Amino acid sequence: MRNILIILAALATINGLASDDGSFYESYNGISPDTFIDVGHNGITNINNELADPAVRAVAAKSLAIDIQSASQPEYKMTRYNFVCVRNDANAKIISPLTLRMYWYAISRAEGHSEAYALAALSERGTNDFSSATRPKDVILHQHQDVPPSWLRQSPDDTNRFFVTDGDIAWFFSPVEVEEDFTGIAYAHFHSTVCDASEIDPKNADAFQSARAEANAILEERGIKGQLGSVHTYWTELKRILNEKYGIEWRSPAELNRSTQFD
Repeated sequence: MRNILIILAALATINGLASDDGSFYESYNGISPDTFIDVGHNGITNINNELADPAVRAVAAKSLAIDIQSASQPEYKMTRYNFVCVRNDANAKIISPLTLRMYWYAISRAEGHSEAYALAALSERGTNDFSSATRPKDVILHQHQDVPPSWLRQSPDDTNRFFVTDGDIAWFFSPVEVEEDFTGIAYAHFHSTVCDASEIDPKNADAFQSARAEANAILEERGIKGQLGSVHTYWTELKRILNEKYGIEWRSPAELNRSTQFD
């Protein structure tokens, strides 16, 4: 998930070119290498195969209640930097909603989500963009168009914090600002961060508690606890302890949030 607010305007066309055969080529904002999370099943080839799969498109079309059979089928392609749509310009009204949903499908897959998660978003969201949202959960669903509603969970520690777990990774959404929109209703922008799902697995609670205490003790012994940049040493020690003593392969926030700088 992106650390900046992404609204539908982020899908603005970077460039468009009409060809002599009536096809229209559009290139949309993609994903940066820093936010691409390789989990083994979401390579660019995998994503493009799924984008071309009629069954995937059918899920999106059913949710949107549109008849894509009546229109010539667009071609979708994902690269590390762009999402490309090649379509017949005459079918724009039918294809544009489908393109939006397929775009978010590709983005969520590139960010480390499973095919099941991305398909759930296609089938559940439909035409509801939660634009009139006021509840924290609905605000998240509006700001993060790739999140399937049924996967979003409220944190047991903070009623304004939510998360999704998908395989070995978890995404947390935390409010970072409150604004007033034109209706006068206060709402928050939710910042997303990625963490290793092993951290929130109840069966690992004791292991993490002990490992964190030991890692903190090491930093105190070295006299660097609380110093600028010491968090990286802490994570290195925590990673080592979890692996050596508990057999847990843990990835630090720095590994999973490469576009974020930690000090």
